[in-house]
Amino acid sequence: MYADIEIFVDDIKDSLVIPKSAVIYSGSGARVVLSLGDGRFKITNVELGFESVQNIQVLSGLKEGDKIVTSGQFLIDSESNLKSSFERLESNKQD
Repeated sequence: MYADIEIFVDDIKDSLVIPKSAVIYSGSGARVVLSLGDGRFKITNVELGFESVQNIQVLSGLKEGDKIVTSGQFLIDSESNLKSSFERLESNKQD
């Protein structure tokens, strides 16, 4: 037997949240694409917490004021291209 269950909790104060569409899931965890400005990007691992219909709590990996790509899925054609897409973005960063 299967069931859909929703658990309602009080609002969490002082918590960083991002759109769920910004999260890219891979076998090694959840990631987001962080904008560094001037057309440069960086892949960042994030630890996630509670989620709602449209948003998800970020426990670590981002800080307030970070600019992220809110729909990172367009960067990746398929799961098989995930690693090469991340490597390509990382090789374009200029530290």
